[in-house]
Amino acid sequence: MAENLNFIPSTAPDSSWCYNDNSALCTTYGRLYDYATAKTVCPSGWHLPDSSEWEILDQSANMYTLMATTGWAVNSGTNTTGFTALPSGYNAGSATYTLLGKRGYWWTSTLDVGGTQANGRMLAYNAYSIDKSSYPITQGNSVRCLLGP
Repeated sequence: MAENLNFIPSTAPDSSWCYNDNSALCTTYGRLYDYATAKTVCPSGWHLPDSSEWEILDQSANMYTLMATTGWAVNSGTNTTGFTALPSGYNAGSATYTLLGKRGYWWTSTLDVGGTQANGRMLAYNAYSIDKSSYPITQGNSVRCLLGP
């Protein structure tokens, strides 16, 4: 999938958000989903990639080849991979949005030990690599779906 998902789930509409509750930003950057919702929103025949599937992307590309050519505060990428990573920021909860234009955060389907955090990936305009981190499962991050079971 070459863009961030922008699907409003009917079963959990309060678990996904447009940045700053602005629907125009969902059109550009996609929706932000909590972890539980992220695991359920990919279309039939698609799935939320796990950490090992993201690792394949991490090893075959660098952050600049993944970053979109526009939309970043500074240091846009080349997007030669067609991934078109956009800096959608995240929702830290309680309508606290941050880092639009500067960072993009994506969920993996891999839950961390303890169950309060899940693995994800982050790209930043001022970094030199794809960051592999864990995020609170209540945080709103972007979703990319991968074709296949």
